[in-house]
Amino acid sequence: MQLSLDSWPHLLALLLPLIISLLYLKKKQPTRAGDFKAYPLLGRFPHFVRNQHRLVEWSVDVAKRSPTHTTPFKAPGLPGVVITANPDNVEHIAKTSFANYPKGDHMAATIRDFLGHGIFNSNGEQWLWQRKAASYEFSKRSLRKFIVETVRSEVDERLLPLLEEAAAGRRALDMQHVLESFAFDNICHVTFGDDPGCLAKEGRAAPQAVEFARAYDYVENAVLLRFRPPEIFLWRIKRMLNVQVTKRQGPEDSLG
Repeated sequence: MQLSLDSWPHLLALLLPLIISLLYLKKKQPTRAGDFKAYPLLGRFPHFVRNQHRLVEWSVDVAKRSPTHTTPFKAPGLPGVVITANPDNVEHIAKTSFANYPKGDHMAATIRDFLGHGIFNSNGEQWLWQRKAASYEFSKRSLRKFIVETVRSEVDERLLPLLEEAAAGRRALDMQHVLESFAFDNICHVTFGDDPGCLAKEGRAAPQAVEFARAYDYVENAVLLRFRPPEIFLWRIKRMLNVQVTKRQGPEDSLG
């Protein structure tokens, strides 16, 4: 059967109701859990920008909405990211097939100023020999005993008294700062053999230790900002131009 130009309007009239019905059904169909709108050219980048002040909470929301608790995230100019809260995926990535998931050049370059080529920022043989060395050290009974004693002392002599004093005086505490100080004291004591005393009562910590803790926190946050817009695009340019991350002056400003 041949169709002439005159028959096309009649054919379109027959197909139009079907097309409208399909579009209506598609519009009424619920969006799959975990999906979020991808914009032309920008991809899902606007979602990232809109939620960069609450990335952890947003990542949890995205993972919870997905039936598989896994959602890919792509945006122009950004490395591909997969958000997952699926235990099977986590075990596959972090344990059974760990060698197949290196940190990647983008991440390694971004945090190298902070972590160098250490175990948290290396791959392959470089990671393996560091892991073997760390595993050997941490398998020693004497080190395990020292860690337990260090943490117990920090809890009994500083953390619990601080919490009890705050509770008795009905005083609010910044628990994030408290736990960061608790962790920093323990890490420095175990790693460097020095106790900065960041969780000690005000005025009892050594000024140099307090300044070091502040510089460490500053550099850590400066590096983390490199994963967020606009720093994700600008930090390499700033380094080439020797532009500081912020206007704050101090020894930590050697990080560009």
